[in-house]
Amino acid sequence: MTNNTSRFLIPLVTAQIFLLTIQFIIGIWINLFAPMNITVQQYHRYMMGMMGGILMSIMSQVPEIMVHMMIGILIGVFALIILILSFFTKKPLIIILAIINGPLTLMAGISGLYFVLGGLQNNILSFIMSIGFIGVVLSDFGIIYFTDRTNTPASKTNSNAISILRERYAKGEITKEQYDQMFADLEKGREK
Repeated sequence: MTNNTSRFLIPLVTAQIFLLTIQFIIGIWINLFAPMNITVQQYHRYMMGMMGGILMSIMSQVPEIMVHMMIGILIGVFALIILILSFFTKKPLIIILAIINGPLTLMAGISGLYFVLGGLQNNILSFIMSIGFIGVVLSDFGIIYFTDRTNTPASKTNSNAISILRERYAKGEITKEQYDQMFADLEKGREK
């Protein structure tokens, strides 16, 4: 199950890193070019409820924030799926990194939302958002590193053992019965 899970886990984590990169670029764009003294227009305040009205007012002035927030939601969904898949690996370190990934994603998202609702003026929230962002990136790279590290050596060793076994059979060093038995043993070892 570990190899099958890593087939999905590594691309998903890689996709999350890609989305985080886009998120970072959009965030830098917003920091450089968005007006930082946004005022909430009165008619928006009561249009969709307090939070919705404020968001509508801010997004009408800085439309990039809507894309930034949608990517953030997608990153959060990926963090949840990564957490679920990590349990199938049965590797404690990968599970711990995935558990860390979730709250850091949530921390970055919530502080980012409050940063936007505050009119892009609270630098403490911006700092908390960046700490969460860095933590998610580090945990993602940790998941990739430890998933690759736990899966690859065993499969390489098994492939090498099978090629050595075939070579010994081709040279006539072992009989067909010995070859079949050893091959079956190696296949059982691969399944574990």
